Amino acid sequence: AYGLLSLIIALFIFNMFEVRFIQDDAYTSMRYVKNFLEGKGLVFNEGERVEGYTNFLWIVILSGIGFLNHNLNIALTLENTAQYLSIISSIGVLILTYILSKRINQESESESSLARIIYELKNLLPVFLLAFSTPMVYWGVSAMETNLFVSLVLLSIIFYINGDKDKPNLTFVTVSFLNSLLRPEGLIFFALIIFHKILFNYLEREKQKAKSKMFDKITRKEISLFLFPLIICLIFRLVYYGYPLPNTFYAKTEFTFQFLQRGINYFYDFARSYLLYGFVLILPIVLFKNKITIKNITLLFGLNISWTVIVILIGGDVLPIHRFFLPIMPIIMILFVKAVVEIIEKIISQKKIILQPVLIFIFVLISLLGYLNYGKQKNEMMNKRYYEAGLVKKMKIYAEWVEDQSKIMRKSKKLTVALSTIGAFSYFSDAKVIDLVGLTNEYIAHNPKEVYGINDELP
Repeated sequence: AYGLLSLIIALFIFNMFEVRFIQDDAYTSMRYVKNFLEGKGLVFNEGERVEGYTNFLWIVILSGIGFLNHNLNIALTLENTAQYLSIISSIGVLILTYILSKRINQESESESSLARIIYELKNLLPVFLLAFSTPMVYWGVSAMETNLFVSLVLLSIIFYINGDKDKPNLTFVTVSFLNSLLRPEGLIFFALIIFHKILFNYLEREKQKAKSKMFDKITRKEISLFLFPLIICLIFRLVYYGYPLPNTFYAKTEFTFQFLQRGINYFYDFARSYLLYGFVLILPIVLFKNKITIKNITLLFGLNISWTVIVILIGGDVLPIHRFFLPIMPIIMILFVKAVVEIIEKIISQKKIILQPVLIFIFVLISLLGYLNYGKQKNEMMNKRYYEAGLVKKMKIYAEWVEDQSKIMRKSKKLTVALSTIGAFSYFSDAKVIDLVGLTNEYIAHNPKEVYGINDELP
């Protein structure tokens, strides 16, 4: 099993290096890190306190490594550091998917050798499907925090499932807090898991005819331990930046019919590409009949459906290759494979002698379909990759030109440049940058105005 897992990881690394690029948005975070390390503060433009990022922990990690690199004279650029961290996090996603799958598909000690092989293949199949999926490959090498967030989501689920219900689950709370620092959506995953815990505690007490309480003492303590450091971070945000939410929230979020329609289209494209038009997402309903595993199944299925609804409501993502659905893709694959196995076992339960060969055949078939689908989706991924790599290269050239003009003009003040793709340009230039979309600009975020042509796709 470990040999096959290592092989899948090796193939995944090969897929990532075939795509290798840095997303323009990653450079926005790097600009914050660069300014912070240079003593200018946690700012995008010197002297302007605007929280134009949503990945505080990622910036802290990059700043820490950047500080060590500088003091230890390690020849590792900020770009390479971010990309290597992104790749390592992606490998972590595959390993944690395997661990979670093993936890959901509990093995019987009395099983035969062939049955144990099938059990391991059942746990490895979701890992294979992820390794050959364009969202995992594309964002895994993008130098962004996306797959670290997915890793922490999976880790929080594993710690929650393995937790002792008689005492506060400190590992689950700690990982959930770190995930909320990494991305604001970490708070949503914590809330969904806690809601699941409260609901099942209530149902168990009702079944035992005990005095039911929605919040027991342990759960209240877990929520308090989670919220206390988060409130400290909120106070820092209010004091340093002046707003309770990141500036990007005010620039991007809008609860209108247009956003809902965009969210539906975003989900439809994902469902068409990877869920057989939603069949893969809905099939695990068959697992609800098993009362032994119902608690874990409802947790994972509930996370999938809740997160899907949230992504639709917020209008999906402006960036390509289904980034917003990555946090639940491992869970979708685990439940899908488990549901397929359960259906096959029920269909041929009377003919156990052919069950194992049929399961192996089904595993091979699903793997082949996953591989072929990756090849089908790969062209779109590579087109987006070429577009993004070209954009970064172009913006780097523009940044160098602006720096040259600044030297020629010998101005005491920095040049100011306004544009809508700010990442690479801002990182490679010392110019003051006005983000026309408003992500790093306080005034534009709170006073939006339609700019003609800003949404047009460049050739």
